[in-house]
Amino acid sequence: MATPRFLAVTVAIAVLGALGFAASAVAAPPLQGTGTSTLMDSTVLSAKQLGGNTFVEQHNTRVDTGAFAGTVDEYLSLVIHANGNITFQADATLHGVYAGCGPTVVTQQIHLAGRIEQDGTLTANFATFGGAAVKVQGTVAGNGASPTAQFEITYHC
Repeated sequence: MATPRFLAVTVAIAVLGALGFAASAVAAPPLQGTGTSTLMDSTVLSAKQLGGNTFVEQHNTRVDTGAFAGTVDEYLSLVIHANGNITFQADATLHGVYAGCGPTVVTQQIHLAGRIEQDGTLTANFATFGGAAVKVQGTVAGNGASPTAQFEITYHC
């Protein structure tokens, strides 16, 4: 029932962690890029249903390639609504390199909102917020049947 959704959300989250890059207030034009995020490990810390919605707490580890190349470690809270919409909030630590930015370790918060279709297709928009060293906005697309998702981002170093 919810297993494909959990996988799709995990993939989306993986992408989000990769996207956890954002830029400082530099006058340079934003950078753009794409990449792939692959879920390496996922642990459901808790799951419950209430009012037709499913609430999940997870810990995920991903490996990303592309505009961000490195590893992502994140803790997330996810709500799968009865209508198929998903909402997500995560704290992610990224270790790796952002294309055009050099090596860095970033700890920042990411928000994601999207939808999972009945066939497992996941589409979502995401962004970092707060005082992140690198600001990023992007999209992620994947499927609950696959541990891999694709992301597109716009960011500043």
